[in-house]
Amino acid sequence: MPTKFGYELPQFYFAGGSITMDYNHNYPKVEKIIYNLKNPEKPATICYWCDGTKTVVRCSKEEFNKESGLAQCFLKKCLDCSRKDIKKLIDSADIQE
Repeated sequence: MPTKFGYELPQFYFAGGSITMDYNHNYPKVEKIIYNLKNPEKPATICYWCDGTKTVVRCSKEEFNKESGLAQCFLKKCLDCSRKDIKKLIDSADIQE
């Protein structure tokens, strides 16, 4: 299904106690992850993929989080987008309280 970001989201369905996707998805495989803290003002998460490519995500010292760094690496790899695109995606989400 097309979205305002121009890519399709997977369709999920309930199948006897588990949630499965309606098509086979080949997600990227991680070979190695490096959390580079050499520059404490601009820490980075570097992810090397099994296809020989790498993805680098940087943030400020206050924002650094290992999980979000790895998640952003996956977003950049899977959606082939920039940090600006990821920020747009996050900012457009609906907040429910």
